[in-house]
This record gives sequence, structure tokens and C-alpha cells, in this order.
Amino acid sequence: MYPEFVGILLNNHTYRRITSKRIGTESLANYEEAASMYGLIPCFFTIRHISADLRTVSGYIPNSNGSNGYTHVHIPIPRAIHVRSIFQRREINSSLKN
Repeated sequence: MYPEFVGILLNNHTYRRITSKRIGTESLANYEEAASMYGLIPCFFTIRHISADLRTVSGYIPNSNGSNGYTHVHIPIPRAIHVRSIFQRREINSSLKN
């Protein structure tokens, strides 16, 4: 059985800081804990990492070996995506609604 993912759409600034583990005020651990309660794996990505043509996203998931850190992956677009970022441009907002 394949793992089920939940998407967490982040802003570019937060996404770039995932590998340095200096996220700032954002708590990725909260998303990880909530996802695990439902048997899901969170995948963190930005709007730029969504490939509508291929129906995939590239992003980071928590390491499965129990160590702290994240692994970069390419996965099918998750069925549920939590939009954690605020977008200023209208065309981005309209594409999220579709």
C-alpha cells in the first residue's frame, strides 16, 4: 500500500529554510503531528513546485528513518492541500481555486 500524503503549501521564504531547520515562527512539527494522527505524511512545497501537466509536486517530507530532517521527493499531487501561504497576485489566487 502506498503512503497517503497531505500537502502543505508554504511561501517561498519558509520553504527555502526547511533544510536549514531555521523555519522561524512556523512549526512544521505541528503539521507532522497532526498528519500522523490521521495516518498521513505531510509534504511541504510551494506553488512553483506543482506540475499540473504531470500531476506531481516536488517537496520535502519528514525523514522516515526517525532522524530529524527532511527528504526531497516527487509525488502525485496530494488529494488534500492546506494553503498555509497568502498570495498577493490575483492569477495565483484564481489558480488555487480551480
